[in-house]
Order: sequence, then C-alpha cells, then structure tokens
Amino acid sequence: MIQLPEYAMTGVYGKSRQIKRLTSSLFLALAAVLLIVTKPAVAFQVQVSPTSPQLGDTISVVISGVNSGDSQPTVTMGGKNYPLFSVGGDRYRALIPTTP
Repeated sequence: MIQLPEYAMTGVYGKSRQIKRLTSSLFLALAAVLLIVTKPAVAFQVQVSPTSPQLGDTISVVISGVNSGDSQPTVTMGGKNYPLFSVGGDRYRALIPTTP
C-alpha cells in the first residue's frame, strides 16, 4: 500500500475547509481586537447662562459628568481656549467675557 502525503489527500475540498477555517479565525480575531480597542463614548452635561448674553455680560459655562481621571477640560470660543475650574464633585465652570 502506498501512503500519500497529507497535502496530496486534502484536494480541493480540504483546501476549501482550510480557507473557511482561516476566514472564520480572522473574523473572530478582528472582532476581538475591535472589542478591546473601542472605548465607550463619554457624554457631558453642559449648562450655559445667560441664554441670550448681551455685550458686556460674562457667560458661565458649567460642565458636569467629568471623571476625576480625565484630563482637565477646556472651553473654546472664537478660537480662544478658556480653562475650566473645579466647583466640586464632577462639575467644572468657565467664565467667558463678551467684551469686544
């Protein structure tokens, strides 16, 4: 009896099974990477007052929902960054002038 090597016995059907197995393995690996890499989105609550500021008013922006481990948030208006200061807990406030 002659024994053929394994690659000779697989033929077309064996290669098809190998391709299906490889494809499903790649799909599972990609799904695992996406689950590990993606992070949940963070939503902040923002309060702006006064709602209709006039020239000369100071706008108060209060942000809540900031985790203590996050970096210091900033507010940007008119291309200028304004720092937010902690007012306790997970709340921060910025005061923005409306001067010309």
